Amino acid sequence: MRKANTVLSKLLMAAITLPLPFLLLACGSDDDSNSGGCENVACTLIYISLSVTIVDGTDAPVALDSYTVIDTQNNRNLPPDFSADSFENMQATGRYVFFSDFWRDDYRNESTVLRFTGFLNGTEVIMTELEVNADCCHVSLVSGDVDLIVD
Repeated sequence: MRKANTVLSKLLMAAITLPLPFLLLACGSDDDSNSGGCENVACTLIYISLSVTIVDGTDAPVALDSYTVIDTQNNRNLPPDFSADSFENMQATGRYVFFSDFWRDDYRNESTVLRFTGFLNGTEVIMTELEVNADCCHVSLVSGDVDLIVD
């Protein structure tokens, strides 16, 4: 009988102590805080890019020579985060990236207005303002027209 109690005692002790380290690891020091941090947020692995589509009066894609994206709140120029090949694809399709997850950390939990300006032969041919924001995971469009027509 004593041997059975010893085995039962050991099993009970193991049942109590084995899960303890896992419970301690599952809890972070800031679990009860409302800090708004992103440490415990699960994000998708997709990469979000926001773009404008620019066509002419016949609905053909417009191949801009260049474009700029300026944060109107601080006059910061947001340089592109794409390759020359990607820009050629944008010219062919008329879809130009103006904001992406590349900028997420700089704009996390805030909104801003971006001014997109497109150029042909050094001349401004299109300009629009777009309000964007970012959360812990991705950027998003708040407002603004992303379907543009060049006269």
